[in-house]
Amino acid sequence: MKSCYPCVLSLMVCLAMIPKCGFGQVESEPTPVPAAIFGFQDLDAGGKPAINQANVLRSAASDPERRVPVVESTLGQKVSALLFAELSASTNLVLVERDEFDKVIDELELSLSGIVDPTKANQIGRITGAKILISGSVMKIDSKLYVIAKIISTETSRVLGASAKGDVELGIDPLVTKIAEDINQIILVRSKELLPKARAEADRIAEIRKKIGDNPLPTISIKIPEQHIGGRSIDPAAESELSHICKELGFNILDGSSTEGKKADLIISGEGMAEFAVRRKNLVSVKARLEVKVFDNSSKRVLVTDRQTIMGVDVTEQIAGKSALQQAALEMAERLIPKMLEERKKIK
Repeated sequence: MKSCYPCVLSLMVCLAMIPKCGFGQVESEPTPVPAAIFGFQDLDAGGKPAINQANVLRSAASDPERRVPVVESTLGQKVSALLFAELSASTNLVLVERDEFDKVIDELELSLSGIVDPTKANQIGRITGAKILISGSVMKIDSKLYVIAKIISTETSRVLGASAKGDVELGIDPLVTKIAEDINQIILVRSKELLPKARAEADRIAEIRKKIGDNPLPTISIKIPEQHIGGRSIDPAAESELSHICKELGFNILDGSSTEGKKADLIISGEGMAEFAVRRKNLVSVKARLEVKVFDNSSKRVLVTDRQTIMGVDVTEQIAGKSALQQAALEMAERLIPKMLEERKKIK
């Protein structure tokens, strides 16, 4: 019998090493990270912006049928476009559409050269919903091409980098492919540096309570209808979340749909919208945007306006949209509530 002990012991060790995933269970996929790709800047050999009008604009004479100037893509623009195509296939990322960038440029006066200021990363994230910003530059020095990418967190402003170089005659395609692979790897391996652990709602409420202090609170009403494009809205998730937070803080909340609600000291109104973004296997990504303003009844003035764009991921589109709007309200509350009380105090 003693001779069986080593066999039994080996079997027990092997069983202990089997992952406890259970039969029929599938290992969960990592949640895709919302990211935005900004324009890459063309630099000269000295590291300064390169301006080559001959490559940017051809005269009307070169296209007599159209009789208008024809804009050619710069190397930086080509890198941005190719990188967008490469990363679109990534299971780690959900890319923000390029048309969203006009809003960012208008509201934050960003340079069209592709330079993104890390100090403005948080604001850009609020407008576009991106948690990662990707920008960079392209340099041509003698017979070599250099592509340098910056990976910026909109939550921590942490900046990481990736680079690639190659022969001019081989073009930019292999360099962009390498940069895309490096960006994917960096976001996957160093996610803790770029994407800090989410704080619990209780911690966020405690932080708001600390900011507003123990002063008497005004009566408020909250009315934020929402729309789920392509689906029916069951209940206003953002309004419910904001009402819950305000109740926890001790506000007297009046019904926003009633006559009494219209007489509240502060009236919080706005709208929420959620829309399908992309499907990756069993996960659905939804983009949601929440816009809110706070009206003071005594002064008849709008005290605060705010907006938050966020991406939600779940196995169903409806739940993803609700979760995204709920999270948008939670993040907005940290800014909105202290600010509205501060502005109200100024006019008292």
